[in-house]
Amino acid sequence: IITPHIAGVSANYHQMAAAVFIENLQRYLENRPLLNLFVRERGY
Repeated sequence: IITPHIAGVSANYHQMAAAVFIENLQRYLENRPLLNLFVRERGY
């Protein structure tokens, strides 16, 4: 599991993070490409 490194949290951070998680879970269950993947070859 890769998580973001952040210095602080915005007022809506948890809501946005949950939305991305739910979207990626749905994509995973439907065998679709995930959002915000770590790409080792790109260095991020």
